[in-house]
Amino acid sequence: MTDARRRLLALIAALATLFALAACGDDEHDETSSDDSSESVEKDDDDDPADFEDDWHVALTPDDLGGEVAPGYEPVVVELYEDFQCPHCALFEEEYGEQLVDMVAAGEIELRYRPFSFLDDVGGSPNDYSKRATNAAICVYEEHGAEAYAQFHALLFSRQPAEGTPGPEDDELIAAAASLEFDGIDDCVNGQTYFDRIEDAKDDGVDRGVTGTPTVYVDGEMLTDPADVVDEAEDAVADAQD
Repeated sequence: MTDARRRLLALIAALATLFALAACGDDEHDETSSDDSSESVEKDDDDDPADFEDDWHVALTPDDLGGEVAPGYEPVVVELYEDFQCPHCALFEEEYGEQLVDMVAAGEIELRYRPFSFLDDVGGSPNDYSKRATNAAICVYEEHGAEAYAQFHALLFSRQPAEGTPGPEDDELIAAAASLEFDGIDDCVNGQTYFDRIEDAKDDGVDRGVTGTPTVYVDGEMLTDPADVVDEAEDAVADAQD
């Protein structure tokens, strides 16, 4: 196991609650939070954070985790539409996050995180936590790259506030990133740098048929049940390897 993958899996393991999954925007569920930390991740010179600019996503690739892709094989694309305030997204992360990261590290899939921050608009947060957390995560990506985004993503879900309650303020989000040694994001966070693009990303998801979170696509096909993600990804990988 590479150090990069070990760091990421340590954060994913911080989510300790097991419940049935459902789309956010329906019934509320309880969730737990925990404090965690990880080693710093250095951004590679070639790790250009252009994905979010161009196609409203952050891509975690085998290369980010030190994995190798077999010659002639194209990793299956798994896409996750998420809201950091959504309890069902946190449950999805706890249940399937480690398995999906394993598949990235094995060179089998590329994992695309697609922000879909809608809960602020329907009473999910009285202080716009959904958009602010997403903005902070993209700021981490801009400064430190995709693996750092994935680590901060896991940390935010492990510390998720209850739906309908205020989430951490910007200074607390900056401190949370600093706990992972992801610094240099203060101006980006405080300036709400990506708010307009986060809205554009949500609109892009709506145009694609996304109505709640988590919504999962495997190989370009929306899953009826997000809980099928690993089985569907494994089937797609097997087909691609034939």
